[in-house]
Parts: sequence; C-alpha cells; structure tokens
Amino acid sequence: MKKNIIPFFKWKFRFSDMKIITANRNVKLLDSIEEYIRKTKKDNHKTNLTLQCNICLDIVTTTNINKFIFGNLGCSCNKNTPYYKRYFECLEICKDRNITLLDTEAEYIKKTIKDGYLAFLRLLCLDCNTIVTSTNIQSFINDSLGCSCNKNIPYYEKYPEFLIICKNRNLELLDSEEEYIEKTKKYGAYSLLKLKCLICLQIVDTTDINSFVNNCSLGCSCSNKIPWYRRYPEFLIICKKRNTILLDS
Repeated sequence: MKKNIIPFFKWKFRFSDMKIITANRNVKLLDSIEEYIRKTKKDNHKTNLTLQCNICLDIVTTTNINKFIFGNLGCSCNKNTPYYKRYFECLEICKDRNITLLDTEAEYIKKTIKDGYLAFLRLLCLDCNTIVTSTNIQSFINDSLGCSCNKNIPYYEKYPEFLIICKNRNLELLDSEEEYIEKTKKYGAYSLLKLKCLICLQIVDTTDINSFVNNCSLGCSCSNKIPWYRRYPEFLIICKKRNTILLDS
C-alpha cells in the first residue's frame, strides 16, 4: 500500500514558500494567491506559473514548478547552472515527489561534477520503498524514476505527463487524448505517435515512445541535420540507457 503524502508536499499549500523561493532567485511571482491555488490544486509540481525575472524583466509562463525548483526559468538572462551546484534544489524536488536522496552532499557533487545531467543518484521512493540507482538526473527531471510503483503505470495513463515532455522539447503532440490512449493501450512504449517539431515544423509519425523518451530521438529534419560530432552528450544517454559504456574520450 502506498503511503499518503502529507500536505506539506502539496504545492497548493505552499504559496508563502513559493514567494520566498522566487524572491531568493530574484524572480517575481505574478500569480495571485487565488490563481496559484487554482493552478497547483490541479497540476501540483507540474503547474506552469507566471513568473517575471527581475534582471531581464522577461515574463515566463512555460516553466513548471518542477523545472523552476531545479534551477531552470527560461528567461533571456538565465544561464545553465551546473548540476554540482544544485544539491539543495535536488533535495526540494525529491521532497515534492515523496523521494529521499540517499547520496550525501559530497557524493552528489562528486557524481555531478563528473557526469552532469547523466549522473546516477541513489534515490529512495517513499511510496514503494524501492532504492533506485539506475535513473540519471535527466530522466528523473522528466518524471521517470524507475521504481516499482512507477513501472506499474502504463503509458495510456501518462497523457498529461507526455504533454509536458513534448513541451519541454519544443514539440507538439498532434494526437488527441483519445487517439493517444487508443494507441498506447495497444502498443505501449512502442506506440508511434504523431509529433510536430516546432523548430523545423516537420510532422513525424515514425518514432515510437521508447525512442523518443529514452533516447531523445525524434527523427525530424532539424535533428537529422545535427552532425554526430556535435551529439556526444546525446550518444552518452543512448549508451547509458542500453547499459553500455562508451570507451572513446
């Protein structure tokens, strides 16, 4: 039986906390308390808040709480903060998902200095009590943990989660919810969805969910134009997902 998540982990009760977090990041929360509660009551950590960067003054509405807590706003001045400086942010995201980070701060820093977003952390799911060491940070950020209870969730119940993944990768899912459910009930992770790249505007229907989610592969024109000598991080992901080590430096 899954343990109940205490109200502290529900973002709808944490408006005051969010005000403090945004202030500490030099960001202004533009949502009123009523708007904040309405949004977070529905989507919790996947809620897209209305945030304004106090440095470049950009107003951002496309970054959910999960991404923001982990150091990503998406404004003009936002720079990629290296993962080895994000230990406390990682603790926040784990707390929100009812997960315990078992790595110490020193262990976390050592791993992320070496592997960055490909680092494998030691995570304990507090729902099924499974310790996971085979999920890297990138997969974890995309709502994939690999614990016993998460593996039991079929893809046809992951439509909202899949929409978020598409948005984060600058893609649009053209299948309706009904079409998505029909395909994933039949084919699961090997379903061929209809996806549109918002960069090259190509519509792709030849990439299955497994390749798209786990290998970051879409197969659109702009992706195919990227030469492999520029795709080292992507290739590392593919190798790690296949339990393979790339020996070339």
